[in-house]
Amino acid sequence: QIRGFGQRKQYVVFRPVFSEDSLAEDHEKIERKHKALLEHVKENLR
Repeated sequence: QIRGFGQRKQYVVFRPVFSEDSLAEDHEKIERKHKALLEHVKENLR
């Protein structure tokens, strides 16, 4: 006999609530120059 069959387990997760503003402050966007595949190859063969 299987007991508890069909019952759902509930999990409670505690995590801080983030606003978009606080996330934007913590993770500022960094501007990067995108390299072509050939540039990566040349850089790694030096």
